[in-house]
Amino acid sequence: MEKKNIIWILSLSIIIILLTAMFAVMLYQSREAPDGSHNISREDSSAFSTVSPPSGLPETDRDGGLADTRRDTSPHTEEDSGLAAFLAKQDAIADEMLKKMQIEASGNISLDFLYGILPLYQASANLSDNYLEHGGSNRELQDAAEDILEEQSEDTYEIQSLIRKLDRSGQKEKHNEQQFMKIYQTVVNSCQKMKETSADTIDSAFAQKIIQNFQAEIEIAEEILAHTDNMNVRKLAMDIIEDQTEEIRDIQHETL
Repeated sequence: MEKKNIIWILSLSIIIILLTAMFAVMLYQSREAPDGSHNISREDSSAFSTVSPPSGLPETDRDGGLADTRRDTSPHTEEDSGLAAFLAKQDAIADEMLKKMQIEASGNISLDFLYGILPLYQASANLSDNYLEHGGSNRELQDAAEDILEEQSEDTYEIQSLIRKLDRSGQKEKHNEQQFMKIYQTVVNSCQKMKETSADTIDSAFAQKIIQNFQAEIEIAEEILAHTDNMNVRKLAMDIIEDQTEEIRDIQHETL
């Protein structure tokens, strides 16, 4: 009986020792990972390296320095450069036109008209050529520019022929020449003031300038009709008024 008690006591002691050991192991593990998490592998930890910084804090580069977050805010785009080149050429054409329009009274009012209108015609042709060269996007304006380039070139030849004919004749036509030259100079001054443009596209810049040129041609043509009896000059003036009025109407319709 005493021997059985000793065996039972030993067994119970072993069980207590095992339970104590198990409890000690569990306590040790709980201290190593109090939040219940496991060791994180290198692959798992890489995921945390790409987490964005909290909002409001500056970004950093791979070396820990401040990242360069500046963006290219330059206003100069390819389209802006194309418009700038177009306007520069257009201004040069206008300057050349105004220079040639500085004429003196010749003693023949019809010659004054022809010499004065010629630079406008040449400029209209050059403006159209400039528009086509720089590739405006409006198909209707492109067609109009091609027509203007052809028509103004032909009319320029006609004007030059009339100038040679009147020069050879030696005819004088001084009646109201002073009044005509006064109005003519007013038109020249208006052309000078209209050089500045608020257009922001090649299409609108061309349309605005070519209409101004046509309006100047019409004003000069209307003035010469009130003073000359030369039939060739009168016919030319009436054709200018009719043709350019129609051109202005078409261009305004195409750009609205």
